Amino acid sequence: QDLRALFSNTVQTLTRTMGLRRCALFLKANEGPRLGCVFAHGFENTGLVRGLAVAHDEAHLTHRLLQRPAGFLWVRSAQVAAARQQLPASLEPMLMDSGLALGVVDIDGQPRGLWWVDTGRADAPLDAVACAGVQSLTRAFGADFARLTRPPSRPAAAPIARAA
Repeated sequence: QDLRALFSNTVQTLTRTMGLRRCALFLKANEGPRLGCVFAHGFENTGLVRGLAVAHDEAHLTHRLLQRPAGFLWVRSAQVAAARQQLPASLEPMLMDSGLALGVVDIDGQPRGLWWVDTGRADAPLDAVACAGVQSLTRAFGADFARLTRPPSRPAAAPIARAA
């Protein structure tokens, strides 16, 4: 499979299999402490979400979460107000009152990004089954993403035959 298929399969799993409506993938920029949205699905203004780039400095929840390669956070409805105060300002409006799941994208043992996943409905919070599925999907996504973005390995050079 290729990256396009990986994203398509991920969205199908989230929406059709798990019944979730919105997701966004934020990846670390190569330089500096920034996360950029590289993929979004289901948001009212998906183009605007795709254009987001946020600093993930120490004061933000995103920074703390990215300190753990397999990090995962389920923000329940009762925790939304506290979470809004800890998110970068540009992400606050995305957080629905029903909560969300944030899963770290681990690439070869390094936290390289976050999946933002929610139900897309203020009246429908995530449940434990959905969160377990998102956590599992996030881990599998990181492994597949790493495999698909890794440069192809070069074949080993053949030994030079010596004349007798």
